Formats: sequence, C-alpha cells, structure tokens
Amino acid sequence: MATISVWRRNWKTAGRFGRGCAVLAAGLGLVGGVAGGLPAAHAQGLNAKSSAVPADIAGKWKWGTISFSSEVDVYSGRNLGPRSGIVIFFTFEKSGKYNMVFYAQTLNYGWQSQTWSLHEGTVTFGNGTFTLRPTKGKYKVADNRVKRNNYERPMTAEELKQNTVYLWRWEKNPSDGKTYLKIGPSEQSLSHFQRAE
Repeated sequence: MATISVWRRNWKTAGRFGRGCAVLAAGLGLVGGVAGGLPAAHAQGLNAKSSAVPADIAGKWKWGTISFSSEVDVYSGRNLGPRSGIVIFFTFEKSGKYNMVFYAQTLNYGWQSQTWSLHEGTVTFGNGTFTLRPTKGKYKVADNRVKRNNYERPMTAEELKQNTVYLWRWEKNPSDGKTYLKIGPSEQSLSHFQRAE
C-alpha cells in the first residue's frame, strides 16, 4: 500500500466532518499542486517544453483501491460493503484535452460518506510530468447521516486556476514482466494505472 500512502494520509487527517471537502480538493491538488508550492523537480516540469499527449498515453486510464474488510450490520447480518475505497479515472485526448474523475468513500458503523470530483480542461506533457489546467468541474458529497454534508456545486473560478502537476513514467513489473503506466505526486507515491478501455 506504499503507492497510495499520500492519498491515505490526507484522507485520514482530513477529519470526519471536513473529509468531504478535503477529499474533493484532493482530487484536484492532492497529487500535485500549483507551481509555487512544488519541489524543484515538479517546477522544472512546468517550465519544460510541453508536447501533445503521447500516443501511447492517449485514451482512458484507471486506478483504485478498496478495503478488504467489510462492514456487517450486527442486527440484521447484512453486509454493508467495504469500509473504504478510492478510484481515479483519467481520459487523455490526442488533442490535448483531459477529463478526470476522483471518487472516494468511507463506511464506519453504518455511516457512509462519498465524495466525487469531476473536472476537464487541457493537459500538457513535459519531461516526466504532465500539467492539468481545468476549465470546468464540479464537486459532489453524499452523507447518509449528516444532511448538511450532502451537496453538489461547480468549481469556483479560484479553484479553476489551480493547475495540478503529476509525475508519470512507464515501469516494468518484475513479477509479471508487464510494463505499467505509473502516475503520482512524487517518486515515492506513484501508482500503477491500467487501461480502462
């Protein structure tokens, strides 16, 4: 689970009531950030000569994790589902457009929280990095216990200004001999993405 340590660390520290907003913000900035707050390697990626979406990356990609432990209603014996899960989808078009969907859910003693972040815009690829520049997007939060935690709203103009930079690379897995696309906020937090098509 080391490849998702950053995702989980932010998820855990968000706090129960603030988690919806924190996770939704994470969908935009957790695995990247604005240029001013990036390590040198990331900042160089912003300044590197950008290129079109590489032909071998164009298309749909997915990554996710789901808890192996489930929650069971002690009164009815009904399985309520996994305790937590995160899913991310990227679509990269050859034209330089992208679409990203981030979904996270947690279940604790029957209390379920779900968050979605959807945004689209333009993407530029540099030397080992890509930068997302959203033009529109929205957030959605669902909570089966706290009514005020149920809402849907568009991204604000300020949020749309927050470009996100990711690292990416191809890596061969020694256990199966296959080559995978890895994406993440740092060298220590790259996750294996698979084709979603």
